[in-house]
Amino acid sequence: MYSKATVLKSTVVESNKVISEQRQTSWKRVGLFLIVLSLGGMASLAKSLDLLAGLIVQLENKVGGDIVLHLAVSVCLGASACWAGMTNKPKRHFFYFSGRQAALIVLSISLVSLDEAMQYFISTRTFSVNDWLANMVGLFIGIGIYQLFSIYRIKQQLSA
Repeated sequence: MYSKATVLKSTVVESNKVISEQRQTSWKRVGLFLIVLSLGGMASLAKSLDLLAGLIVQLENKVGGDIVLHLAVSVCLGASACWAGMTNKPKRHFFYFSGRQAALIVLSISLVSLDEAMQYFISTRTFSVNDWLANMVGLFIGIGIYQLFSIYRIKQQLSA
């Protein structure tokens, strides 16, 4: 027979392993969010400083214009912000966000808006309401995509 102390000790060890795995997974998700955020920011900065701006313009032309590129990057940013902020606590309702998710969404909206607003003051760039709207629409599409996958995942868990 196992003593209560042995069972408790093995339970604590297993819990610590699970927590460690969750933290590693969480950092991978945050890393992806930071990569998407950095790539978008570096592309904007490169264009502002006229470094490799031609390459970025070529990329914009290949994907269908700057609005399409704004949408694509923002969709990735919105979805990765939600995914990075995901917690393992069960949700009571499908459309609630965790505190971390809400913080990363607000951070994303703020940084994207700040980036677009700063273009007004840079001589090589121009502020565009259409670009800002494309960014906002893209962020919310990304958030919506994440929510749909989250609902699907929860329904799968409930039916299992």
